[in-house]
Amino acid sequence: MAMSAAASAHGEFSSTAAVGLEVKLQFKLTRIDSGEVLDSSEGKAPLQFVCGNNEVFPALEEGVIGMTIGESKDIPLSGADSYGEWDNERVLGFPAEKVPPDAVPGQMLRFDGPNGPMMAKVLNKTETEVMLDFNHPLAGVDASMAVTLLSVNKPPQVDIEILSPGDGSTYPKAGDKLTMHYTGTLAETGAKFDS
Repeated sequence: MAMSAAASAHGEFSSTAAVGLEVKLQFKLTRIDSGEVLDSSEGKAPLQFVCGNNEVFPALEEGVIGMTIGESKDIPLSGADSYGEWDNERVLGFPAEKVPPDAVPGQMLRFDGPNGPMMAKVLNKTETEVMLDFNHPLAGVDASMAVTLLSVNKPPQVDIEILSPGDGSTYPKAGDKLTMHYTGTLAETGAKFDS
């Protein structure tokens, strides 16, 4: 018996994208103002996410919900819907001695921030101060994402089996380190793996 377009190793589903289902898309992200292609799945793996899990821009997720396998559409993404609006408060002056001496306007620099790495663009530089823009390079840029829905599947599930439960106060308690053994199944091939 042949499998339908919506069948997968995870089960038989409708061919329509819906909240709670995993989708795969071919895409091309283009600037509205210049037509410049910002990103594309061409030559790469398709974009994959579970609808409703907030894994992608909300406007993209909303645009995909209701699409059927094989359907293509253009989804508009305003700056606010994607990388955020450009914020003047994210442009900061730093003492020149705190910035690499060979930094030049237009160059992207990486800094260690409180929540991990941060990127900033050098706007201008004097002998005493360097102006850095910490906005995302695409902040405030209106774009359009052309998408084609390739597949709709039930997302992989994580099954948890508790072999030795604690009481929550003596063991385990908040802050305790636990050792966990797990086994899994690769979504693409169905091959099993073990920790």
